Amino acid sequence: MDQEVLVLPDEGDGVRVITCSGEFDQATLEPLQQACAPALADPAVRRIVLDVSRVTFADSSMLNTMLKLLRTGSLVLAGPLPSTLA
Repeated sequence: MDQEVLVLPDEGDGVRVITCSGEFDQATLEPLQQACAPALADPAVRRIVLDVSRVTFADSSMLNTMLKLLRTGSLVLAGPLPSTLA
């Protein structure tokens, strides 16, 4: 499966939705990091909803990225969570 990271248009409610599909590892994580960085830097964004329902593989580097986002207090995972992340 091809990897895709898509940032959905903001609706003015302080929520940034980012959808991920495919495989994520240390070599392919940059698109996700590039999608998350502006959301973290934008004071108008209070929540980052990360839709991981179509992630087919995630190594520890993606899990580490998600933990860093979680520590900011702004991360919400949307699913259903695939078995690779559950």
